Amino acid sequence: MKRVIGTICIFIMVLLLVGCGKERMPIFTTDAERFKYEYESVNGTRDDNGMKARTLTVPSNNSVIYASYSEIIDLMEQGDSFAVYFGFAKCPWCRACLEAILESAAECAVSPLYYVDVHTSRDTYELKNGKAVKTEEGEEGYARLLPKFENVLSDYIIYDADENEIQTGEKRIYAPNLIIVKDGTAVKLADDNGLLDNPYGDVTEEVYQKMKKIYTDAFLMLQ
Repeated sequence: MKRVIGTICIFIMVLLLVGCGKERMPIFTTDAERFKYEYESVNGTRDDNGMKARTLTVPSNNSVIYASYSEIIDLMEQGDSFAVYFGFAKCPWCRACLEAILESAAECAVSPLYYVDVHTSRDTYELKNGKAVKTEEGEEGYARLLPKFENVLSDYIIYDADENEIQTGEKRIYAPNLIIVKDGTAVKLADDNGLLDNPYGDVTEEVYQKMKKIYTDAFLMLQ
């Protein structure tokens, strides 16, 4: 009996040690909490190129709701009006403009602000024999969503070693892209409009206010 009890105690200790050795993922009760954690957890980390991620502060009361491509399609087919932000937490361009987007959304009382994480969910193309070849399909709904956004999206272009443009024949949802949908139709795509040359550099107050105006003008289309 003592041997059995001893074995059980050792087993429990192993479980505790294993549990203590791993960082546990927080349990989120709202999408706002999850979004805040995902973006702020990247603060100060370095990417594959050794570049340091911008430090962000995401409001706890942000109006972000996570959505899939298929869910965005459903909203459009229902004739809804809404804003959807496409990006991902480690994207330096997204991090450079996110605070302006969230502040503008709050001031314009945009709720919900739908969010689609595009990090690994879009089609992937590679150059083969000088041609753009699709090597991986995007997530469910991605291909069906592109035609619905066709009037606001840019062409998807990749470049060869000599910086020559190679057309894929497909539109692209870039990151960050903020798209306004009115009565089921995409009417506006807003981004930083070339205000930033370096997403890792400082965002001056002047540039920040210009970005805010871009996003505010877009959100106002929902009123």
